[in-house]
Amino acid sequence: MRWTKFILAGVLAAFGLSLVLHVEAQTVGGVKTLANPPVPPPDLRSGLIAETKLDEKIIDKVLKALPKVASEQLRGGRSVELTGIGTLQVVRVTEYKDLVNGRPALMPAHNYIEFVPTEKMNQDANAPGAKPARVVEGFEFRINPNANPGIRTPSTRNPGGRIR
Repeated sequence: MRWTKFILAGVLAAFGLSLVLHVEAQTVGGVKTLANPPVPPPDLRSGLIAETKLDEKIIDKVLKALPKVASEQLRGGRSVELTGIGTLQVVRVTEYKDLVNGRPALMPAHNYIEFVPTEKMNQDANAPGAKPARVVEGFEFRINPNANPGIRTPSTRNPGGRIR
């Protein structure tokens, strides 16, 4: 009788341990994830301090120097590669025609900065539980039913009566 109590206690302990381990590490989309993922730091500065364990003054100096150095590189025609994050590069848009206040206008050529993320960053952004900063509505072309039909559009009011 005494041994059955110990065996029963062992079986229940093993079952409880397996249940806890199963809940702790769940599989989502073939990737093992923790049930309660760690909370990320509130901002980039805090995350860098926690990850590198460097002094706050050093991190502040690096973050203050980064925009100046990056803009010098971009101004010089070079791209800025942030290892593990992505690449910043200058892209030229040639002049094009567009409508301004309902009238055609020639838009001058201009440059803009393009960010090309790494594949890992794209995967992280699309991982389950990733929260977007904002949501952008997708473009959907809607046909205006009140628009005048084109010249080659067949008439739908009075179909042709000619039979061959």
